[in-house]
Amino acid sequence: MNIDSVYVIGKSHRVCQDYAMHGCIDGNPYFIISDGCSSSKDTDIGARILAHSAKTCLTEDIFNSKNHEKSYYSFGHNVIDKATLDINNLKLNPECLDATLIVGFVYNNDLEIYVYGDGCIMYTGTDLKWRCINIKFQTGAPYYLSYWNNKERRNEYLKTFKGLRITDYLNGFTIKESVLSSNCFYFGNISGSALVASDGMSSFFKYAYTQNISTTVKDFTQFKSMTGEFLKRRLNRYVQDMNKQGLYHYDDIAIAGINL
Repeated sequence: MNIDSVYVIGKSHRVCQDYAMHGCIDGNPYFIISDGCSSSKDTDIGARILAHSAKTCLTEDIFNSKNHEKSYYSFGHNVIDKATLDINNLKLNPECLDATLIVGFVYNNDLEIYVYGDGCIMYTGTDLKWRCINIKFQTGAPYYLSYWNNKERRNEYLKTFKGLRITDYLNGFTIKESVLSSNCFYFGNISGSALVASDGMSSFFKYAYTQNISTTVKDFTQFKSMTGEFLKRRLNRYVQDMNKQGLYHYDDIAIAGINL
């Protein structure tokens, strides 16, 4: 088993607002990414607080839960409550927690991933071929955990952006549903690899051309080795290769994952 994570700043940013981390809790591996909103203040700090709050909230109750949807909501509430307490102690604006959050963990060899906002999941099936699930929002504006405990901001979001989340399996199968519905992915017994990435993976561009996420995933997942810091090595090489072709990622990128 090997886990890794990495985050890099985008070409259009002065401060990296993405964050990634990984580790083990009582022998159970986890990986986490968070992507701060570029139009809200101090979300580079908020993304980190949110990610570390998620790590703190990964308890035995979450690992061992059989009700995935219930755990998704209880975990989300625990994370935003913990993060809100932390930013209040630091006297930060609540909007600094305007950030997406994706948390993956393995318990008894079962993989589960909770998505709060947008991003993508890359994983191998039993045939060891890479697949991708791309989560986005109809208007491009993610529904953040920071809205969960703020009725006024939640209602304003739903009024302005209509609240439709799109889950695209990149094989012709697409689901459109309310942003208020759960967004957890249970993979059961996994023997391959799984990665999560922020929406910066879909931001490689050249002039007016933006590279399709399917192409990015197909090219990025050509790993020569998945030992050691495999994600740091691969992202560094992939960015270099893209730059040679005149393609640059304008958005920050965070990636984390596991190879079993």
